[in-house]
Amino acid sequence: MLFHYALNRRVNGSGEEARTTVASSIPDPSTLVWLFENGKLAAVAAEGNGHTNAHGSGAYFLFLDGHVERKGATNYWDFRGKRPRAEGAGMRWNP
Repeated sequence: MLFHYALNRRVNGSGEEARTTVASSIPDPSTLVWLFENGKLAAVAAEGNGHTNAHGSGAYFLFLDGHVERKGATNYWDFRGKRPRAEGAGMRWNP
């Protein structure tokens, strides 16, 4: 079963990385990805799971401040290197 949207595991507390429990301690929540269109199977995932071919080679992202933005796939995926981009284009995955 494909989950079309996924929560950013680096924020929601399921990832192994350092987690933040107090939302007010997160700097610049307008750049932190919270929910995103998922290109794989996980309901909770990180930067490697962003959908790359939805909506004209891009996807929609909900940021921690509550705004939604469409980003082109090259903003979060390096097609040449076949790997995700952890930061850039006004978005980041780690709190």
